[in-house]
Amino acid sequence: MFSYVFQVPANHAEWASREHGFRMRWNFPGCHGAIDGKHVLMQALSKCGSEFWNYKGTNSIVLMVIVDHDYCFRYINIGANGRNSDGGIFRKCPLYQELENNMLPHGGFLVGDDAFPLKTYLLKHSYRSDI
Repeated sequence: MFSYVFQVPANHAEWASREHGFRMRWNFPGCHGAIDGKHVLMQALSKCGSEFWNYKGTNSIVLMVIVDHDYCFRYINIGANGRNSDGGIFRKCPLYQELENNMLPHGGFLVGDDAFPLKTYLLKHSYRSDI
């Protein structure tokens, strides 16, 4: 697994700018980004076994991203094996340890779906298809 990082804020003032965008555009104060993973289909490598076989029944690598209020990528982690869950990949990302060490301003958070763990810096959003 390897990571590419695009303009991850270096200090709390830059994070505050991201939060301002979520507050003004989406009326979502405290939010500093939205995180999710996306399976990217791939042709299996020879003799790779089930390393890339995912729950959808295909081979894939996972693209894990954090986007800002304008849907711009702010963090990208590419290359995790498709058999891993979003939450498991997140725990192995370099970003995870930084978040655990209070990278975000006090009270700030990211928002993710049910695949991610509930943390003080990570809220979970459940999508309901029956609404």
